[in-house]
Amino acid sequence: MADEHNEDVLDLTEEQQIDDETLEETSEAPEAEAQDEFAIELEGEEPVEETPLIRQLRAEVRDAKRELAERRKADAPQVVVGERPTLEACDYDEDKFATELEQWHERKAQAAENERKAEQAAQVRNQEFERAVSTYRSKAAALPVKDFQQAEEAVRGALPELLQSAIIQYADDPAKVVYALYKHPQKIAQLADEPDPIKAIKAVWNMERNIKVATRKPPPPPMAANIQRGSAPVAANDYDKQLEALEKKAERTGNRTEVIAFKRAHREKANG
Repeated sequence: MADEHNEDVLDLTEEQQIDDETLEETSEAPEAEAQDEFAIELEGEEPVEETPLIRQLRAEVRDAKRELAERRKADAPQVVVGERPTLEACDYDEDKFATELEQWHERKAQAAENERKAEQAAQVRNQEFERAVSTYRSKAAALPVKDFQQAEEAVRGALPELLQSAIIQYADDPAKVVYALYKHPQKIAQLADEPDPIKAIKAVWNMERNIKVATRKPPPPPMAANIQRGSAPVAANDYDKQLEALEKKAERTGNRTEVIAFKRAHREKANG
């Protein structure tokens, strides 16, 4: 986007089952503790995930806005100084020629002065805007989300450039505003439909006051010590230790009766 976040969710749904004859021993390193999920919320509003329909509508709005901007640019009035008057064009009337020539010089000087002031003002605005963009980029990079680029594209495609610039330059944290809008597309629609730019900017400021940053605890992974089969939890560590001891005894004696009986008892207990 011009000026000022997909949440990483660890999905552990794979079922672990105990083989009918043996429980294979695993020695994998413990997984790193799941990180808290970062979320930007609007008080009293539920986030809405972007759908293909929303993306299509945004693309159509973006195309329509671009076409309208091009049309307005083509229709913008141009300042015309006019051609330098000539004595011939003044019917050789020297008084008329002198008057029109003086007026032409005045128009030319005024046009040059207006252009100089406009360029100077534009340069100042650009410098201020570049500083605001730099601050916005730093804040955006600090947000721990992976889909901020999509958020920018969604806001850029729907909102007028004036409102985009106002968010970047005047919002306390424009990056959070952009991401909050992305997660609440109904807000983007409301702002895009507002014909009064002052009301739209005021709505953004009111919305920013309701932005809340939250960290959510991801769902806990299955307990490593408890492997589930049916409705009977099995203490995996105890089972492994007992089975290992019986296997070693069977190697010494050559008699696997106790191993087989242990496994059978374990299966019967697990199956209820």
